[in-house]
Amino acid sequence: MYVKLLAVDGKVHLLAKSSSRRQKEHPMRRRQLRTLRDGLAQLRQRVLMVQRPASRDELLKAVTLLTHEAGRAAALMRVHLSPRG
Repeated sequence: MYVKLLAVDGKVHLLAKSSSRRQKEHPMRRRQLRTLRDGLAQLRQRVLMVQRPASRDELLKAVTLLTHEAGRAAALMRVHLSPRG
């Protein structure tokens, strides 16, 4: 257990880090990233297989939902929509 006092804006904050907590969070984040990656791959396949192209708004909604479900792990991955219509 690591404990540190931090003074921020005249307030004192306590920072506590636990190695067991980090060991627990690491697999959780990996699972979230895997879910995001798989969801984006499924979305890509759906877009490529459908005869009617999805609108940009539909794609943005789907990507937003996937990143929301991934939580903080979504910040570890960049998602780019191609400008090609």
